[in-house]
Amino acid sequence: MLALSARQMNTSSDFLAGKACPQRLHVKFRRKPTVLVVYFNTTTVKESLKMRNRRTFTVEFKAQMVKLYENGKPRKDIIREYDLTPSALDKWIKQSKTSGSFKEKDNRSPEENELIQLRKENKRLLMENDILKQAALILGQK
Repeated sequence: MLALSARQMNTSSDFLAGKACPQRLHVKFRRKPTVLVVYFNTTTVKESLKMRNRRTFTVEFKAQMVKLYENGKPRKDIIREYDLTPSALDKWIKQSKTSGSFKEKDNRSPEENELIQLRKENKRLLMENDILKQAALILGQK
């Protein structure tokens, strides 16, 4: 848990306003006091505090990005130009190579499919077991 004093919180808000310079934070991690000296570039702090909305991409867009990569455009350029995360592009390339589909259902291994099927069956059997226990209780009372 991060603990900041009132003075530190005021100066932290100065960071967001672009007023402050280097900051010394007294931070408690698991009850052990630690002192961190933090040097921030004000614009970096503002940008890092913004939450990025989750984006969805169409199948056509994903296929187009994979095609660009396969045609020799550097991965770094694709990521920068289209504002993608490296992991997303890598995942699309892998999915395209393995199954040709970008749907999670199509890219599961046989073991994953079997595990999902076994979990469904287990859930159904547990429900049936509960119903039979209740029926036995009701019949036992009469």
